Amino acid sequence: MHSSSALLKGYLFVIISSIADSTIPIIGKIAYAYSLTPVQLFFIRHFFAFIVIAVILLPRGKHVICLSPQVLAQGLLLFIQELLFYYSLEQMPASIATIIFYTYPILVAMLAIVLFKEKSSLVFFLGLILAVLGIAIMSGLFCDSIAVSLKGLVMCAFSALLFAFFTLLSQKTTVDIEPLQLIGTFSLICFVASIFIAPHDIFAITDCTVYQLGLGCAASIINNLLGLLAFLKAITYLGASRTSLGCTIEPVIGVMLAVVLLHEPFTYAEVIGAAMVICSIIMSLKTGSVH
Repeated sequence: MHSSSALLKGYLFVIISSIADSTIPIIGKIAYAYSLTPVQLFFIRHFFAFIVIAVILLPRGKHVICLSPQVLAQGLLLFIQELLFYYSLEQMPASIATIIFYTYPILVAMLAIVLFKEKSSLVFFLGLILAVLGIAIMSGLFCDSIAVSLKGLVMCAFSALLFAFFTLLSQKTTVDIEPLQLIGTFSLICFVASIFIAPHDIFAITDCTVYQLGLGCAASIINNLLGLLAFLKAITYLGASRTSLGCTIEPVIGVMLAVVLLHEPFTYAEVIGAAMVICSIIMSLKTGSVH
């Protein structure tokens, strides 16, 4: 495949993934406002995704799940990572959690060098740093005095580390396994494991309203079947490091959605931060390998 074609397809999937995942806090806040707990939203999201994937794959004679140790490890990583991030939001402002979580592209690049012997240029690392600084500026880190919970900080940092490992494993598993099968496996692990984490909350789902269930299904379609699928497809074209850097555009898209949908003001800090993130992605176009 020609490298320019791979770049175009890869970054198209990055944009789709970022748009989809930028809705996570929006859907989450609405769900919590309608009395859904994080575990309930988590369960409905992954349970519905598994059902939809089964409906898609089984008629085609394909397996819904994969029992490869690497894939099972990925599913467990995703389960712990997502729950840690959800609960960290209860301990700290979403802006700070976003900054901490989006250090994961730096972790991906460093781990790729250690584990996969990948070579990354100085320009690529400068792009990573520029992206994180841009997100920090957008979040108002340098303007406000914000008290940060140590518990929330640890949970969010560990969430970023686990997602870095998940992303690196995806670079290996997406080579031979269909992304839908990967997501089917991840979703099965996540909704089954959540039953053991908070069984009372899961059993209470039977009392949920149609609207509450609809929010969970919306998260499933947008975040699992669209966002995660596009993320895995991007990795097949760009590799883990470049995909991670590209996904730093997600907070920028989140701000844009807030401006358009919620009529929130677009501040100078957000303009500067967004420009820095976009510049970092342009820098990544000039560096790294194309898969």
